[in-house]
Amino acid sequence: MNFIVNRYENVMVTGPNGCGKSSLFRIIGDLWPPSATMGEIGQIIKPKKTDIVFIPQKPYLVLGTLRDQVIYPHSKADMEALHIKDSDLTELLRIVDPKEHILSTWNWDDEKDWFHAFSGGQKQRIAMARLFYHKPAFAILDECTSAVSDEVEDMIYLSARALGITLFTVSHRQYLKKHHDYVLTITGKEGLWTKEKINKE
Repeated sequence: MNFIVNRYENVMVTGPNGCGKSSLFRIIGDLWPPSATMGEIGQIIKPKKTDIVFIPQKPYLVLGTLRDQVIYPHSKADMEALHIKDSDLTELLRIVDPKEHILSTWNWDDEKDWFHAFSGGQKQRIAMARLFYHKPAFAILDECTSAVSDEVEDMIYLSARALGITLFTVSHRQYLKKHHDYVLTITGKEGLWTKEKINKE
């Protein structure tokens, strides 16, 4: 494979199960090292780590408050140093949880076993609020909106574009193509792939 993801051009990655989509993302996210059984090891050129956020299907949740889940890996002191208030976090959470189920159940200072307290959809909403809090240049999304409604999914993608976050998304959902500029298709046959511009019409 040989492709470029340009700033402000969202790329959607598709292909059959087992073709290597998640493996590709894990390598880009430094979760797996590049390797090769034959020939030369591939090369990845990317921005600095602080410019990329990786959002998996099941996001990492930390010990601590509800606030800590959104601002991770920042502390409350880090957040306050950036002049961000709880009211700002509330607005971010409203984008992904418009009916405010999360904030009607818990307060920002509540501490829980969040892995078990949140539903699958709530975990994904928290992860996307975390993305909006950090506002990286690039985000790698690995099936991370599979448990939210189409309406919320639309708001997530529109908000990311409005914030200038370039998305590199792995998904089987054709519905999401409208939020992307290119589709990278891995065919499942060794070495075969295509990158094509999406016709918005």
